[in-house]
Amino acid sequence: GIVYMHNCHGGDNQKFNIPSTWNVLPLSADFTDRVSVMKNLNICMTFKATDNTIVMATCQLDNPDQLFSYDLSKRAIKIRGKCLDYARSTREVYMNFCHYQRNQMWYYNRVTKEIKTLHDEYCFD
Repeated sequence: GIVYMHNCHGGDNQKFNIPSTWNVLPLSADFTDRVSVMKNLNICMTFKATDNTIVMATCQLDNPDQLFSYDLSKRAIKIRGKCLDYARSTREVYMNFCHYQRNQMWYYNRVTKEIKTLHDEYCFD
């Protein structure tokens, strides 16, 4: 389904597996990898270019819409030159032109496995 930001509750649907290098190395845009759900590593974050939404779908090795990069200096998750964003009014997560405001600045808590923005305390869900 479509990804939204919700109150953090510690449930399995808010725990993610991210590439181990995302919070360690200043990566170039050429390094891409998948983001998957901890409870089912075969479910990956997927970009739907038709409407710029982010959905969770079955991981496919040959699907370029599941290969995201992370710009550590800007805390931006990117694909095809767009940045992961979320609409604060609807809490929907989508891809947008990069403006690097706090609702496009993402971080990962390695203890809780939650993905959040610097804008507020909601969790990727």
